[in-house]
Amino acid sequence: MKFWVSVVALLALTWATVGAEVWVLSVEGEIGAGTVSYLRKGLSEAGESGAQGVIITFSTPGGYLDSAISCRDAILDSTLPTIAYVDREAYSAGALLAIACERIYFAPGGVMGAATPVYFDPQGRVEEAPEKVISAVRALFRATAELRGRNPDVAEAMVDRSVEIAGLVQAGKLLTLTAETAAEWGYSDGEAANLEEVLNLSLIHI
Repeated sequence: MKFWVSVVALLALTWATVGAEVWVLSVEGEIGAGTVSYLRKGLSEAGESGAQGVIITFSTPGGYLDSAISCRDAILDSTLPTIAYVDREAYSAGALLAIACERIYFAPGGVMGAATPVYFDPQGRVEEAPEKVISAVRALFRATAELRGRNPDVAEAMVDRSVEIAGLVQAGKLLTLTAETAAEWGYSDGEAANLEEVLNLSLIHI
């Protein structure tokens, strides 16, 4: 089963600034089994190295549901502060991983959401998943948002088009947040033009 479905950049950098070491991990393209291994390894090694936090950059259309759940759990289980940077887009499974981080920053023009699960029928056409699956993913998003102190209704509206939120999204439409609307609804801790700005903003809180 795919959320919405192309290669994870296996990249880890360490920055040392004012005595603080922050690791940067990058999730690009399709989220799959390689992403799970990459995030688990990166988060573990960052902790062992004595890093004070991890920034995870996102530019992804989504990926496989089972991999997304494993990645979410790896982020939630991390003993380090985790910061999401929506550098381009964090659609679908990417939105779940961003919400799992303790803080979220957006690049100008960044977007996050559109997370209803889909599958390919025997003819290769993309179809929305059955209601049972949508319900399960909706609960997953809600629980993750609640854990991080974010409005769970907003997270649910990314998954289920039946969710309506006055002033944000109409029933029948899937929610995708821009940098501006994310800030208005508690899904962004600020806007940053590049990683250096994310790092500077993050160090204020670490």
